[in-house]
Amino acid sequence: KAYVEKGDFSSSNFYKSNFEGATIKNTDMRATKLRGASWKGATVSGSDFKGAVGNKP
Repeated sequence: KAYVEKGDFSSSNFYKSNFEGATIKNTDMRATKLRGASWKGATVSGSDFKGAVGNKP
């Protein structure tokens, strides 16, 4: 299981990525491409997804 806090993934491409069971806190995901991403069981808090495209948590 992955744990990310205060990461910067703005404008990244996570096509068909697997975030299942991950914990993501206070992370910048603005303008990120999330098409086909899987979030099953993920815990996401305080993160910015403005302008992100695709499967958001």
